[in-house]
Amino acid sequence: MALNEITKGMSNAAEMINANFKNVGYEYGKNEKGEYIKFANGFAICWREIEVDRATTGQVGIDKPILFKAPVFGGISTSSSSYVEGNDISIIWVANYIEAWRWGTRPGTQWTGTGKFKATLWAAGMVA
Repeated sequence: MALNEITKGMSNAAEMINANFKNVGYEYGKNEKGEYIKFANGFAICWREIEVDRATTGQVGIDKPILFKAPVFGGISTSSSSYVEGNDISIIWVANYIEAWRWGTRPGTQWTGTGKFKATLWAAGMVA
């Protein structure tokens, strides 16, 4: 398998990088709905950073960057090392649909912190 040589200043570097990814069996993509990696066998992983507002108890219809086939697996995580954000991420449930996410807080739980924090929704499965 021959890979394309990439040099600084190439006008078509992005296309050549994507071609190299395809040559080794996967494709990386990004759009306004998030990022994804598709593998040659049809398996894919996608993710999207969101801002969780503790003034709410959930959000519906958060579009995914790619369309999956059912079943889809996934969740939500945060890279923060803060105890408060770590605790607050643990009270969130996530529903994964083929085209979107929905999240909410578990019944009977309360936010530890106030305000907003960054989290990443992710999903994995076979693509349509």
